[in-house]
Parts: sequence; structure tokens; C-alpha cells
Amino acid sequence: MDSKTVIEIVKDVFKMFYGNKYDELIDKRMMNLVDIIFYNNHTTTNKLETIEDYLKEYDIKKYNLEIIEKKIPISKYVLETGQQGTMIYENDDELKMVIYFPKSTINQYNYDCILIHELLHVIDEHIIYQDNDVIISQGGFERMCIKGEKKLDRNFEFLNEIIHQRIAEEINEFMYDNNILLINTREEKEKSINEYKKDRCPVVEIFYDKYKDILFSDKLNGNIEDFIKYVGEDYFIKFNEWINHFYNSYPTPTDRLENSNSEEYKKMINDGIDIINNMNDTKNSQFSH
Repeated sequence: MDSKTVIEIVKDVFKMFYGNKYDELIDKRMMNLVDIIFYNNHTTTNKLETIEDYLKEYDIKKYNLEIIEKKIPISKYVLETGQQGTMIYENDDELKMVIYFPKSTINQYNYDCILIHELLHVIDEHIIYQDNDVIISQGGFERMCIKGEKKLDRNFEFLNEIIHQRIAEEINEFMYDNNILLINTREEKEKSINEYKKDRCPVVEIFYDKYKDILFSDKLNGNIEDFIKYVGEDYFIKFNEWINHFYNSYPTPTDRLENSNSEEYKKMINDGIDIINNMNDTKNSQFSH
């Protein structure tokens, strides 16, 4: 399946998933995506020095002139590590994005969900500040300077990815239920769904189930400050700290599975649930949305 077909299918899926009131917003945001550049990921011992070397080594045949002339950015790190990466940049003071995506992954049955994750960044990202010297964009809880120099705090970077991945998983399930496939077969997609379900964090699930409706809306519309106030800023910061501590303590699915019955793990989960429960109190007593 070619990149343009993938983009069109996923754009239609986003519209189905979020509802027709977001059709115009999704169309507008997806226009910022230049393309998905699929590359031949592999381990190499060749010495790569120039951009041309990287294009040849990883079999990139699209947009070569634009990449060489630095009109489209390239990440040597993404290519060397065989990862997927969404590059966000400005072109003539407009937000643009390009996705580099490996032709194969370690767990190939997760391919569709990983693609959805990257394309979901496209409909989240939008410009929130712009003048002659500086352009700042926002995607979910994260902001970045794409023109000029302005230091921005990135305190919620990992939390943003955790929530973003959880939404991608739900969209992947939505596609399965509606028999919509990209690269994976239906059997592969079912395996992917079951694997992701086994590794879901109970604290993230409680947070997600309680707040996902307003999270969807505020994330797309960029009303993140409103969302944080809605759940309670102090508790949201504690939740962010908890997320970082939990995933630093148990960084892999294997770590989480093997430690799930330990007292330390159980206490950490209970501490996280307490934070979410306090968020609920704040929601009910102080804010309406």
C-alpha cells in the first residue's frame, strides 16, 4: 500500500472515530503532512557522511532534492536506529510535517498501530503563537519552537506520549471492529490489540476512562490549560511525576509483568490511583466543562 493511500484511509478513520464535527479540523491538519517516507531499515557498517549517503543507504527515493536542499528535514538518528519519527518544521511560515517510517518493525503485527500513532501527531499539532521571528506549535501537552529561538519547558513529554499511544490503541481497535486494515492482516491486528491490552497500566486506564471524552476534545482543540485546570493542576503535576517514576522503575513490558505481584509495584499503583481519585474530587467540586 502506498503512502498516499495510507494517509487517506487513516484520515477517514479519524473522521469516523472523532465524529463529523471534527471533519474540517482534521482535513486542515492533515494538509500539513507532506508525506510518509518509508525507508529500508537495516544495520549497516558503512560510513555515512553526507545526506546523499543516507538516502542511498536507506533506499529513500522520494523528495531527495528537497531533503538535500534542506527544505524537508531528515533525522540521521531515526534512520540509524530503525525507528519511526515525525519531523515538525516550518516552510514559508507554515507548519509542515513529514513522517519517516521503517518498512519493517521488530513486532510487525503492531505496524498499523504504530502508523496510527504517528499520524495522530499530525492532527494534534498546530501553531499557537507566531510573529516575524518565532513560531511555536503545540501537540497535546507538548510545545515546541519550530522557528527562531525560544526555550520551552517540556515537562509533560513522556506523559503526552503515554496518553497519545493509548488513543492510538483505541483507534486501532476501532479499525479492527470496522474491518479496516492498512498493512497488517486481521489476525495480526488482533494479536497486536491483545498484546497492548496485557501491558496497560491500571492507573493510566482509570485516568483515560474518566477523562477521555474531554481529553479528545481539548487535545484536538489545543485547550490543554483548560483540561489541566479541569482535573486540578496540582494533581495533574503529581500524576505526571508518577508516570515518569513508574515507567523509569519498570521500563519494559517484561519488567512490569514480572513485578506486578510485588509489594513495591502494588504500592506504586495504589499511590497512582489515589492521585486520580483526588482529581475526581477536584473535577466534581470546582470545575465544570
